[in-house]
Parts: sequence; structure tokens; C-alpha cells
Amino acid sequence: MNEMNFNQSDLLKLIDHLLDQSISPEQHQRLQQVLLNDATARQEFLAYVDLHLGLRKLSCVTALPAIERAVPASTADAGRSQTVERVSLSRGLQAKPQAFIALPRYRMMALAACLLLMVGAGLFWTGFADRSTSHLPSNEAQPHASLAQTFRPVFLSQSASAKFFGELTPRDQASLDYDHEFVLTDGMIELQFPSGAEAILVAPAVFELASESRMLLSVGQCSVYAPPGAEGFVIDTPLANVVDLGTRFVVDVNQSGDAEVHVVEGEAEVITKRLETAAGTSQSRSLRLREREYSLLGSEGFASTRPGHFEPLPYQRQLPDRIVSFNAQEDSLGRASELRELTIQRGSVPVTYRVDDLIGVELIHYHAYSNAIMLTPEWPSGSPNSGASADFEFESTPDLSYLELDHHLCSGLINPAGQSTPLTRDPVFGGDAGSSSATTPGMAIRFRQPVINGPGPEVVVFELQLIVHPESGDRFHVSPLVFSEGLKSHTINSYDIDMRSPQSKELVPFRLYRCVQPPRSLAELKESSLYDGLVHSVRAKVLAVSIDLSNLGYAHGAAVNGLFFQDAADDKDAFDPVFIAGLPPTT
Repeated sequence: MNEMNFNQSDLLKLIDHLLDQSISPEQHQRLQQVLLNDATARQEFLAYVDLHLGLRKLSCVTALPAIERAVPASTADAGRSQTVERVSLSRGLQAKPQAFIALPRYRMMALAACLLLMVGAGLFWTGFADRSTSHLPSNEAQPHASLAQTFRPVFLSQSASAKFFGELTPRDQASLDYDHEFVLTDGMIELQFPSGAEAILVAPAVFELASESRMLLSVGQCSVYAPPGAEGFVIDTPLANVVDLGTRFVVDVNQSGDAEVHVVEGEAEVITKRLETAAGTSQSRSLRLREREYSLLGSEGFASTRPGHFEPLPYQRQLPDRIVSFNAQEDSLGRASELRELTIQRGSVPVTYRVDDLIGVELIHYHAYSNAIMLTPEWPSGSPNSGASADFEFESTPDLSYLELDHHLCSGLINPAGQSTPLTRDPVFGGDAGSSSATTPGMAIRFRQPVINGPGPEVVVFELQLIVHPESGDRFHVSPLVFSEGLKSHTINSYDIDMRSPQSKELVPFRLYRCVQPPRSLAELKESSLYDGLVHSVRAKVLAVSIDLSNLGYAHGAAVNGLFFQDAADDKDAFDPVFIAGLPPTT
């Protein structure tokens, strides 16, 4: 479950630092994240700026995007002449103290409306100075701006569990800054260059975009594809330049700057750099590599190996199969409620499914570790369901349709128990309340029709995660309902879409229900009386992960009737599934 990692006091401190130009890069990043993800925070920001404009009449104004406004030079000659004052949100620009005249209230309201529109369009942050040059005086930051004007954009076409050090992961199809050092700490990304060249980077990697056809790779592994017309694309490493001659190749640079270059198809040229060493200045040399040849690059030069001894590095032709994105019904604040569709890459092919196309589930076992067991949406006032949620009685019993039938991402049976070691034998369900003490901790579902194991993933799981809990999501085990030769449990350690992913979504408010004691079987669950039903005070986001049944040992074409889920019991936070479904067979 998940809510913003801030309170009002923290937000106001960040804004104060921004307004007096004392904000650090870390604080700047935090403020940016809060405002991008939270509409209430943006409203607080605008209200505080309004107050600041009214009170700090002798301060530099540095809290608004670059806007020119006319200010009378004096009240006596207001009708004759005007001076133009420029306000900027850029930390790189140094404003000089000057007399301040407050904006009229109606103009402040118009400005606030414009700011909200810019935030919604994703344009608000263009007013901030680039992080890579924010520590420089404004006259030294100009080369970066000229690069952006000179070169066509390079796009991050897609990402898979990607995380960057010190900054948010860009959304798919976002353009990246030139002359900016990116540090990819987790996952993979695919870059699309204007020439048509494509590069896939695997974490950990440190890189910069130097031009439309040149990338600096300080550390990491990069797979390059240059189709016809993209010849001449360069990967610039600490010791050599790798020039594409129409090919597929992979470069791997270690922390010492040594590198390997493996040509998978076509040709590439490796040109060493002149280096000052203890033995003297090395001479530049070049080597042309053809298909199935590779070169080892070190400070002493390079060595090459011919096709007969080719042991290629893993060339990445594409990002891994995964849930790419999902769409949900949203409220007026952009918070998600019901799942509408999802896009998933299966067997290297992206496919979009409507939620009604997915294979639903039936709950057949539930053994919880907590008495907090069920979530429902907070139905809007006046809706047909509002009474059922708002006036939930103590004697009410769980409505299993919140897991089985509905498409809400803020409802379901949460907190199934688990164990640190995954199952190696059949789970025990228990037929009635009297035999529930020996049941296996966790929950079991049966698909409404068998799910067929094919290429890529076959099952999707969405989890609700409070924003005060780990951003990576809660680990869980998934196991067969019946073990046989070759079958095994599989542990989900990371999510395709976690809390830091651009594709993650904040959820609408929801209610949490409790029972007197944790149920240990489906019979106990059905007999439980629920109470509370209070709107949860901490907000949440929704995470998503896909499951490939081959990882459980199922053969290609095998029909799977159900699965067993357990929390990994590795911390105090428990797995909170809100939507589980199977995927239709691939054609």
C-alpha cells in the first residue's frame, strides 16, 4: 500500500529552499517528484507562492516559471513607462534583489491556472535548470542549451524496471538531454537515435549523449543496431571509439575503462585513443571487426579473436517480456480505480488486452497473517454502491467478488500469510473451520478456464502498495496447486511496474476492513464478521508484475488450472494482491 513520502511541513520547507535559492539537488529532485505525482501538493505549492508574493515584498522572486510581467516604474509615471521584470524557477539564474510589487489577485489566479495546466501537460519542469549544469553560472550553462537546439532529440523508446541515480525514470518516448551524465542503476532501457540507430543499455551503466550519432559509454553494457542509413554511429569508450559500419554489436566497459567489443552481424571499426602512460604516449590504432569477431581493449592496446573462437557477450535484441503499461478509469485528480486494459510483451511481441479478455479467477483458499483482510473502493457519494461501503455493518461478511469478479485496483483480499522458504509440496487447504489449524499459509486461486503455457508470461498480478512501504513492492512466492515431476515454486523479487516506474498510478481512496481474528481457511473467512470500513489515511499506488508459467516448470502447451500465492515473509509488510488474471492463449 502506498502514499506520498511527504507531509505538509516537509513540502513547505522544500518550497522555502526553492524560493531563497538554497535548494540542494536532492531537495530539488524530491520537490519535483512530489509536484509531478500529487495534485494536492501542486495546490499547496500555488497557495504558498501566492502567500509568498504577498508577504516577501523585498525578496527575489525565483519560484515561478520564466514569465515577463510589466511593473510600473513608479506610481507617478505608471502611465508613461514600464520596466519588465523576469521571474525564473531556474536555480542556475541569479536574480538581484529589487523592490517588489505584488500581482493583483485576479492576475495571481490566472497565473495559478496556467501553472496547473502546465503541470498537467508535463511542461512545468522545463523551467528548472538542467541538473547537469545547475551548479554553474548561467553564462556557463549555455553550451548545453545550444546542443539541444542543434541536434534532433534522442528518445527513450521504452524501459524495463529502469532506475536512474538522482533523477526520475523518464517516461517511454521521452526525449533525453544532451551533455548530461545518466547513471542507470537498475533495469534496461532502449534509446532511439535520429539516424535510426538503436541502443539497449543494461544496468549498471553510465552514459552521455554527445550528438545525434555519438554516445559516451563510461561503464556498462550496450547493444547497438544500426540499420542502413545509420552507418557511422559511434560508441565512445574511455580507451577507444567503436564505429558502426552497418551492424549489430555489443560493447561492455568495466570500471577500469577496459572494454570488449563483439560484432554479431556486419562490421565495426575499433579506433584506440592516444593515451599518456608511464611508458610514453601510445599511438592510435584501428581494427576492423567482422561478423563473429571480437576485440579486447586495454590501456596497452587491443587483441582480437577470429570467428573460430567466438564467445559472444549476450546481445540484447529487445527488452524482456513484461507488462509494458496499463490503463485504468481515473477520477478528476487522475487517480486510478478500475482496470481497463493492459499492454504486455509476450514472446517478444507486445499485445494489448481489454480487461474483459482476461481469464478471471475463483478464490479456493485463504489463510491470512493479519486481521486486516479486505479492501473496497470508497464509493463516491450518491453512487449506487455508496451505502454498501460507507455504512458497512459489523456483522457483514466478506464479499469475495472483490477479488474474483471486479476490476477495481483498490479492492481485494489482502495480507495472505506466507513463509520465507517457497513450497516444495502440495499446499493444504482444509475443508472446514475445524481443520483449519494445519492449513498452508497463503491464498489459492482457480482460473475460470485453464491458462495455457506459451511464449512469455501467462499470468498478471497487480499489488496495492502504500507509499510509506518499499518502492520495489512486496516479494511473494507462486507455486503449483499440485506438485509433480519438474514443477517448482517461483519467487517474484521485483515488479515490471513498481512504485518508481513512470507507468505506476496513484489509486483512488479505499476502505480497509478487519475481522476479529485472522482467518486460516476459506470456511473461516466466509464466517468472519468485518468491522471498521474506514477510509485508509495513507495513499497508495498500484504495482504490476507478469508471471511466466515456464518458471514454475510447466511445459510449453501445458494447461494450468490454478496457482498458490504466499508472502515471502522477508519483512513486516505483506503482499496485497488486488487483481489476478490469466492471459488468453497466444495465436
